[in-house]
Amino acid sequence: MRPGHQGLGAVLEPKLFSTKRGQSQQQIMEPPSALLPTCVPWQGLLLTASLLTIWNIPAAAEPTIELVPPAVLEGKTLLLLAHNLPDDLLAYHWFKGKRSIDKDLIIMYQIKSQETKQGKLYSGRETLYPNGSLMLQNVTLKQSGIYHLNIHSADGQKSVFAEVFVYPLLSKPSIRSNRTTAVEGQDTVELICEPPFRKTTYLWHLNGKKLHVDDHVILSRGNATLTLLKVSRHFRGRYECEAKNPLSAFHSEPFTLDVFYGPDTPKIFPPYKYFEEGRSMWLSCQTVSHPKAHYSWNVNGEPWNSRQELSIHQVGISNNGLYTCLVTNPATGRNNSKVKEVIIVDQPSRSFLLSPPLVACVVAEILAGLAILGGLAYFAFFKKLDNRENHKRIQHRKKKRKNRNRAKEQRKARSNSILSKDKLTLSTQGHKLHGNSPHEVDNITYSVQNINT
Repeated sequence: MRPGHQGLGAVLEPKLFSTKRGQSQQQIMEPPSALLPTCVPWQGLLLTASLLTIWNIPAAAEPTIELVPPAVLEGKTLLLLAHNLPDDLLAYHWFKGKRSIDKDLIIMYQIKSQETKQGKLYSGRETLYPNGSLMLQNVTLKQSGIYHLNIHSADGQKSVFAEVFVYPLLSKPSIRSNRTTAVEGQDTVELICEPPFRKTTYLWHLNGKKLHVDDHVILSRGNATLTLLKVSRHFRGRYECEAKNPLSAFHSEPFTLDVFYGPDTPKIFPPYKYFEEGRSMWLSCQTVSHPKAHYSWNVNGEPWNSRQELSIHQVGISNNGLYTCLVTNPATGRNNSKVKEVIIVDQPSRSFLLSPPLVACVVAEILAGLAILGGLAYFAFFKKLDNRENHKRIQHRKKKRKNRNRAKEQRKARSNSILSKDKLTLSTQGHKLHGNSPHEVDNITYSVQNINT
């Protein structure tokens, strides 16, 4: 029986436990008729105690294997530490692999006879401990993989598995290449990071940045080999390879690859083709090339000079023609050219019209005139718009003044009409009052004067 586990009979066994002073189990286990109505029968108490005892039994921890350390470098020591083995252990067996077969047996131990047996995979660098743990010394890469501990106990057999990771002890790599220089679009370059390591990740860097992989970049042999197909100028620079695993990492010394390219199609400056007679003419040819290109000039098919620039102090009609810039790159064996037509203007009027500085001045004056015209048009438009608004305001004021005068005349006409009626009324009353007292006449006169006022 495992410690902490009790049979149901033992759990249900009658036990004495104190309640109040001097009371015993027999006192509590009286017949139900002797208990108070609020008490629980003794069978219920025993069942409750049994259930609480079962619930409080600690669960047995499952056997496990801990790797110390979790990963190990080649040549180091690794401990497979066994935990939570049962107390009623009879024997245990260590195997390399997932199966419990003789050809995979490393070592075994019988508890009762204290007998140790070495299997076919025992190398003499394994140490078995009484607690079931296994130590591997001076490990090799071949010892990576699945290990399992087969446990024999009174309850039967159980297997516990663990995976061992052994990594190579890295050193500083170096780069080997089939060439140190290459021609753009022509040569293929192969870079190899050495020495080769198993279970190792290889990374490539160009000019301090991670190398971008595209259709012209091939990685092989676990990324240890870098192949550049028909190299371009963008592959020129310093290469480094990095060898790394979870436990170590090393960078190689830089390897410099020089890529020759060009010459690209040249350009001739200045871009215009008209030059004034009697003035100096200067032409410059420029191209992109590595290494620098060699320059030469032909004029109308005849060699002129072997420089990047061409200069004529005073040009004449005889200098009309086709000027060709020739560029050559000896490293790539390639050449390129650019042709420019030159026209010498011999008439002053034509020269005046076609001279680039004068043309620039004329264009500037035209643009300035257009700007002035635009400003005038803008001013005239808004001036006209402002006049329209002023006219509307004046008409509106006239209309308001006319309406006020009309209203005033209407009020005056109504006042005159009322006054005429009052005078007529007073006249009639005056006739009626003829012969009355002077005081009454004065009152009427005063009233009329008030109305007139």
